[in-house]
Amino acid sequence: MKDERIARRPAVSLMYSGGLDSTVTALTLAGQYDMVHLLTYDRGYGHWFVGRSRVRIPQLEKHLGRHVFTQFRADVRGLFKRIVLDSFVSDFRKYKALFIVCVGCKMAMHARSVIYNLEHGIPFVSDGASETTAWMPDQMPVTLAEYKQLHDDYGLTYSNPVYHFGTREKARETLREAGLSMGHRIADRDFGTQPICLFGDVITIVREVVKVGLPLKEDSIVDFMRAKRPILDTYIRNYFVRKGIDIEVLKERVRRTMQSDEAVPGLQTT
Repeated sequence: MKDERIARRPAVSLMYSGGLDSTVTALTLAGQYDMVHLLTYDRGYGHWFVGRSRVRIPQLEKHLGRHVFTQFRADVRGLFKRIVLDSFVSDFRKYKALFIVCVGCKMAMHARSVIYNLEHGIPFVSDGASETTAWMPDQMPVTLAEYKQLHDDYGLTYSNPVYHFGTREKARETLREAGLSMGHRIADRDFGTQPICLFGDVITIVREVVKVGLPLKEDSIVDFMRAKRPILDTYIRNYFVRKGIDIEVLKERVRRTMQSDEAVPGLQTT
């Protein structure tokens, strides 16, 4: 693909696993931003082979014909432990559901993304949430709304660029046309190009192969997320306190950057 000279914003961050949805998102954002910061997290506790996320990056850049991606990897297992494991028994008794693992994991990743964006002065943050996987507790509309509120509170703009992209087969065909390596397909899910998540992969396989899903209550998910939100705020605040950085200064820098980015003519908004 030729690198046409079009109006693009300077930078965006993308929570990136290397899987189908996040890779299609990376390809989409590359057409709208000069630099896409790929944020990949290791939450430990049954989360393995995080290095797989690197495989498709050079393939993407070869297809695009330009250097557009930089990858950042971080360990969030300590935060995941505080959100999920330290109170797992009491939370399970309260909610009587296992969504607390997937939702708590994604909350940890979003909190670390807030830090990354503030440190690097990047106003925009995205993920690969898709309508085709809205059955997952960490990608339900009510869950995405809570992520958005977190980012809003720190002056960041959160989006889901491929939420309405279409079917998973359309996404696969998009990556095939770009010359990317494909994973191993089980039912309608793809494995092998992203980290193994023992808990999430088992649930996915059971749902796709056995056709059995987990009962989910939206109000319970929202209640859980709001109860854990102070842990995220403390984690973010303490990170900058340890570095002697005024978080309000960073938020103001992001605000000014966003204002200048919005002045780019003819730019498509994610």
